[in-house]
Amino acid sequence: MTLWTDTESALVVALDQSACEVFQMMAGVELTSISRPVSMPPADEVRAKQRGVTVLMGITGDLNGSVIITMSKSAACEWTGRMVGSEVLALDQTVIDAVGELGNIVVGGAKRRLSDFHLTMSLPSVLQDGIDRLRFSSKSVPLQRDYQFDEHQLSIVIALMPS
Repeated sequence: MTLWTDTESALVVALDQSACEVFQMMAGVELTSISRPVSMPPADEVRAKQRGVTVLMGITGDLNGSVIITMSKSAACEWTGRMVGSEVLALDQTVIDAVGELGNIVVGGAKRRLSDFHLTMSLPSVLQDGIDRLRFSSKSVPLQRDYQFDEHQLSIVIALMPS
């Protein structure tokens, strides 16, 4: 059971608002939350999912940790296709760049909403792997929230380190 602090709640709300805004403005599609934020199970209990693309961004300041956005290959190609205006079928450098930019914009939007926390964010790192490969420090309790756009799903994971 996770005890929600005002800080965690504020970050979840800011990321949720930012992600929904980005998908509406940039892709013309509604991003819908399909789960409440929940603590992720231990790594050995996460079932293998379809391999995909994951963007990882560090945050520091009054909050310290990571924000991760992960999606399937098909979701990453769909997002990229909407950005470039044509169908994208292969997981190429254009997709990697588009997913990295998605992370940058979503976390940047959350940072703007949380200006009282004096946050700094890292450059995005994009990995060609799915959520089942993520591992976290024993000091953090990662929280996962799942979303859907069209028939595609993505997850945002927040892993804060205790102050």
